[in-house]
Amino acid sequence: LAHHAAVMDDPHKAAALLDLARLMLSEGRAPEALGYLELALTIVPDLDAKDDVRMLRAASLALLGRGGQAKDDLTHEGVEGTSDCILWKGLVAAQAGLWKNALGFFKAGAERLPAYPDALFRPIALAMIEAAIREHDVATARSTIEQLRERPDPAHLVQAALGYFDGQLAALGGRDEEAQAD
Repeated sequence: LAHHAAVMDDPHKAAALLDLARLMLSEGRAPEALGYLELALTIVPDLDAKDDVRMLRAASLALLGRGGQAKDDLTHEGVEGTSDCILWKGLVAAQAGLWKNALGFFKAGAERLPAYPDALFRPIALAMIEAAIREHDVATARSTIEQLRERPDPAHLVQAALGYFDGQLAALGGRDEEAQAD
């Protein structure tokens, strides 16, 4: 796909670059997604007005921890209120430490989360669990932990976080000895 985009003429190159950006984002490779998106925008600046392009940029920026930059796209009229937007707003709020807001967004968009590829599901789910624990919403935390455990994790990317969260849930439940063991 990258080679195809490189050798295409300009009118078709932007569409191929957007496809590459979507692919990179689905694999959790936000810097690459943002790079391909920015290249596409240099070829066809009007793409910036498209809602799906704004959502793609917002998600990439949010994954990079650049929530302040993502907010413009997340509050754009055609993007705001979509289930995808709500989840990414949750991630941005969690990154800012606005746990109550984050949890509200996550719960509102929770129905959409299972459809996300693993590389996007993981960071959102981890932030959702953290927000739920900080807001003492044990049911949401446990449910999200269970969903996360059901996902393949061949590189063991979330094992330590799940141990930490198990301990935090034990502490919330008054099981201090169990919390210390986790």
